[in-house]
Amino acid sequence: MKKVLFVVIVVAIAGAFGWQVYRKASSSGSARTRRGAASVAVEVEPVRKTTIRDVAQFTGSLLPRSYFVVAPKIAGQLEELLVNIGDWVQPNQLLARLDDDEYDQQFKQAQAELEVMQASVSECLSTLEVAKREYERAQTLRQTKVASESELDEAEARY
Repeated sequence: MKKVLFVVIVVAIAGAFGWQVYRKASSSGSARTRRGAASVAVEVEPVRKTTIRDVAQFTGSLLPRSYFVVAPKIAGQLEELLVNIGDWVQPNQLLARLDDDEYDQQFKQAQAELEVMQASVSECLSTLEVAKREYERAQTLRQTKVASESELDEAEARY
């Protein structure tokens, strides 16, 4: 009895499952017949060999594999730019010129100060030579007892 009941339940479940499959198949089949009824225009051409190009436009930022930041060693205003962004450059190639008027003025001022200092050195050497000669003369006069000890001390102090 249990076997018969088990067989009836299995057959009922299989029947319900089959019914569901039939319903879905028949509903999609009717949709196919509706779609198939509409005609679509088609152009027919013979097969040929050609190149197909896929062209597209993109937006975004491109980054180089490497890049260098160029900066001057001294401050100044840019007088002339000899290359553009993205140009290829060679080692030791001149890229830009800075306005050098201020540095020219500083150089000329330093040259003038150097000349003044050189003249000052010459004056000091001349004064030293005069003081040396006065000291030697005072020594000679002191040995001959013409000059006093204080005159010799004074000439030695100046020397």
